[in-house]
Parts: sequence; C-alpha cells; structure tokens
Amino acid sequence: MPCCSSASAAAGELGQAGETEAAGMGERKMGSDERISAAQLDATQQDAAPRLSQAPNWRHRLLGVIYGPANHVRNTLRHMLGQQSIGVCALILRNGPEHGREVLLVRHSYRPGWCLPGGGLKRGEAPLACLARELREEVGLTLTEPPRLRHIYMQPWYGMVDYPVLFEVDGDRGVSGTARMMGGLEILELGWFAIDALPAEVDPSVIRRLAEWRGEQPRSERW
Repeated sequence: MPCCSSASAAAGELGQAGETEAAGMGERKMGSDERISAAQLDATQQDAAPRLSQAPNWRHRLLGVIYGPANHVRNTLRHMLGQQSIGVCALILRNGPEHGREVLLVRHSYRPGWCLPGGGLKRGEAPLACLARELREEVGLTLTEPPRLRHIYMQPWYGMVDYPVLFEVDGDRGVSGTARMMGGLEILELGWFAIDALPAEVDPSVIRRLAEWRGEQPRSERW
C-alpha cells in the first residue's frame, strides 16, 4: 500500500539473505561491509534532528527493482481468490521547535516520495496492534496513548483492493522515544516537516490527508 506497505515477502527474503534479527531489538545486523549498528545510528542522531538517512546498499536497490513486479503478481493472484489488503498509516503531528505543527514522514527504498509511516497487517493482527508494531519497527516510537481513528480508505494497489486505516497520533504526548532510523531495508530517510513546508517530492496522498485534517477539503473515500 502506498505509505503503508511493509514490503511483504520481498523484503523478508532479502533480509534473510543478509540480515538477522537482534534479540529483543528492532535493529538489523548487516554484512561487515555495510553494518549499521545501534551505536552508529545513535551517534548521528539528535532529539531535534529534522531529517535522518542511511546510505542505500545493494539490498535496498534490489528491493526497489523487484517490489513492484513481485507485488503485482502476488496481489493479482490474491484478488482472484477474493482477498483484500489491509494496512495502517499514522498521521503523527507534533509542535515543532521552530515551525509550528510538524508531521513525521518516511521515504522508502522501494518507491519514490515521502509518505506516512505504517505497514500491512499480519495474519490475525488487529489494526491498533499493527500500528504499534510498525511505529516501533520503522521509526523507533512507542505508542503511549490511544491514537484517534480518522478514516478507512480504499484504493487499487498492484492488482487488488487495498484498505488503508488512518490513525492520528499525538507526536508530543501519544508516543515515547525519539524518531530514528532502525537500520532495516524499507526506510532510507525519515524527517519531521512543517505541514506548510513539505518536501517537493512528498506523495500526493500526504497532501490530501493534511488538507482533510485542516478541514480544507472533504474527506475522500479513496486514498
């Protein structure tokens, strides 16, 4: 799903080829020539850092090449079986230190543009549990207050129907921790951006969701 996808089986297969999960941690251990350790990540990050990134390696580039075709084949087959895709997205807003309200955005390795963080539901997983897991795994944040359910949208997505569930999260009180890079395959950059000064390459869906949040346009049924 745009802004929400967990990169499904493609990322998992690539991760198995060169990564293992660190026990009890959300970070990844990578090959010696491109290792991203927790210490290295923390050394380059400050609490107020507006934008963080990691250099893409061959696994990021390969994921970008195979993600679209692999998902089109997979989702076309799922659609023929009558299945749908469900995921969550987080509109995380905070009071910025200098520029008023800010939104947290991520840039993926497998698609262009800045998007809202989120991901797809695992089998038997509830949307709120999925949101908590995705925020923890993608950007290192822990939910501390129930988020606000804003809407459930729909869209075509690589050959099947997709239903993004949008939550609004209070970035000042609703989460703990500092937004940071977790060293995985999916996220290349993350950043806090003033909602009236978004990056030029932001995904159009982000602009629509913020316009709905501001009351500048009616809420759409399509993502």
